[in-house]
Amino acid sequence: MPNTHERFTALYSTYQARVYGYAASRAGHQLAEEVVSETFLVAWRRLDSIPDHAPLPWLLRVARNILRDNYRQAARRESLEAELRTWMEEAATDVGEHATERVAVLRALAGLSEADKEILTLTTWHGLSTTEAAEVLGCTKAAFFVRLHRARRRLQSAIEATGTTTSRKPVTSSRKEPAMSRKPDAMDLLAMARPASLDRGSRISADDMLFMATAEAPQEPSRRPSRPRRTLLAAPASRTRSRLWVLWAPLSTAAIVALVFALVTNLASAPAVLSPTRTNQELFDLADRIEKLPAESGAYWREVRIDGSHLSTGGYRLVVVGRRETWQPRDPADLVLTQVWRQDSARPATAEDERAWRAAGAPARVKGRCETSGPCDSVPVADEPMDCRYTLRMDPTGNYPDTTVSEFTMADLAAIPTDPAELVKQLRAYHEIWNGRGFTQPFEKFLPTTANLLGMPLSPAQRAAIIRVLAGLPTTKVMGTVTDPLGRRGISVDFGGAGGSLVYSNKPRKELPVYYRQILDPGTGETLSGVSYAARTALGATKDEAMGYQARGPESGWTGPPASPPKGCKKGK
Repeated sequence: MPNTHERFTALYSTYQARVYGYAASRAGHQLAEEVVSETFLVAWRRLDSIPDHAPLPWLLRVARNILRDNYRQAARRESLEAELRTWMEEAATDVGEHATERVAVLRALAGLSEADKEILTLTTWHGLSTTEAAEVLGCTKAAFFVRLHRARRRLQSAIEATGTTTSRKPVTSSRKEPAMSRKPDAMDLLAMARPASLDRGSRISADDMLFMATAEAPQEPSRRPSRPRRTLLAAPASRTRSRLWVLWAPLSTAAIVALVFALVTNLASAPAVLSPTRTNQELFDLADRIEKLPAESGAYWREVRIDGSHLSTGGYRLVVVGRRETWQPRDPADLVLTQVWRQDSARPATAEDERAWRAAGAPARVKGRCETSGPCDSVPVADEPMDCRYTLRMDPTGNYPDTTVSEFTMADLAAIPTDPAELVKQLRAYHEIWNGRGFTQPFEKFLPTTANLLGMPLSPAQRAAIIRVLAGLPTTKVMGTVTDPLGRRGISVDFGGAGGSLVYSNKPRKELPVYYRQILDPGTGETLSGVSYAARTALGATKDEAMGYQARGPESGWTGPPASPPKGCKKGK
């Protein structure tokens, strides 16, 4: 039976998060955990029936049947409505492009039928092909296309009823204007509005799921007769065996065995035991998910930094964007490549701002309020920064460019401990170095700065250790799921670092206090971006309005040697 166990464990490890996301999108997170458990208990009993080439549609169809047969439609609807309200609130706090439209599409989705919600999200949120989606629904591919077309029209109408417009065509004009991206259509917006929490996955480990399955059906799965379906009209006071397993999963194996023994021998019913939720549980869950991911490798670490700031002028807002790239070699004997785009670009922040910009004559260059610390030239309206210059040089120190935590070589970064206790000792050593240079700061105030390590070339296990240390700090607070300035879903975290201010004038003094949030990739734990927000309403800014950001481009990560010279870039001094 080892081969059977291994196959089941691999199946669960590979697909449980996908099943969880499907169940959460159909009935909310409140029921998703139980649906995952029920689905894989069925999978264990029918392991020989699961197609090797495409197990996901089979699993989702089982989950679909469980939702239909075991949970009342009213219960599913109420749970999902509560979840949609949460997703809309999170989308309303987004700082990315098209945030208003994403809220509108979620509101429109909430008003559609259960069948329409399912058919629209199968491809946009769950990544299924049309053939796979049709298999989940138990219909032909042609029938799926017809249903999808009708559901899409109803979604489009519902969005337009909110007063939000979408487009399927690029914006065109007879005038020669900077090229602007087309506004997304309803399905684009639905894909962009996908909640990152759908990737959370079950908290039940593969080993615990196997234990649950074998305890329920210790014989060969193919010989186990199918269990009759049961109907759950409401949450009963006495749970059935498989639902109790969901509650027992966080317990130790010994505790599970003891509870099973008590149940089988008909002793007094044991109460359902829930493990207490820790503060910042989402960060601890993130660390658990990523620590066993494979480490990436390459000759160079490519760091793409995209800086953005908001500019208000003429009754509309624009995002001013700059770009810089560093190719840091693993071997200090190799050359370091640095690319800088000397001319920033600006583009309207939202579709509404774009309309206002066009109404103002679509000026080719714009200028707004400037900080005293930087230049105050006008900026061209364009899709991307311009005038790239590069340098290739030998760095005798071999130090990584970010020195906010310490001065690291690539070998130093590779040696950062993966054990949280050892990591704290190492962080204390970094703190002592800073104190030795005159930066007298308590260790507790230094720790939030170490979140910057999450954007450096570390292994998943190292990032997991850092996240666990930071999650345990009283100053750390998870703010929710948001879309970052580059349109990526992530976990917004306040690590408790000091705020700052934007100074627009020294005489008289005009400054705007800001606070910072770090947005983490829910799949890797890496930093996606850091965003600054207005701490109060002043100087034309509204409290909690995004004022600027520093994002890691999606191209960042381990890679091979860069092209020399880099394409489209001139040699600099």
